[in-house]
Amino acid sequence: MNVDHKVMQDAVLQIFAAQEIPAGGHLSLEFLRARWPGARLRRGDLVQAVRQLVFSGELELDEDGDGVQLILTERGFLRGSVQAPPPKSFWSLLLPKKAALMPVVGRKAEPAAVQPRRRSSDVA
Repeated sequence: MNVDHKVMQDAVLQIFAAQEIPAGGHLSLEFLRARWPGARLRRGDLVQAVRQLVFSGELELDEDGDGVQLILTERGFLRGSVQAPPPKSFWSLLLPKKAALMPVVGRKAEPAAVQPRRRSSDVA
């Protein structure tokens, strides 16, 4: 299964948001690993997402005596706090965003300029 990078990154930022971590706040990498199974993604996805978030400036790494700490930057905080709401149902993912006009089965569309024909008995 190939997961979009944005989905993985959003899952990490959602963990920060769920813990109400402000910009400049931090979480330990161990805490993030413990919460990751709730995202229903692979462990390798966590590593890749953290790497990408650090590279893009949305997280910073800090190694201290307690282990690796992930610091949420202002940019990461803004991205994590402005998430699109999940779709209402699975079917909303499959349906087109705008309803397309479907042709009516069994009826032929007539151009607007065509006038109705008159019966020969109607012509005086």
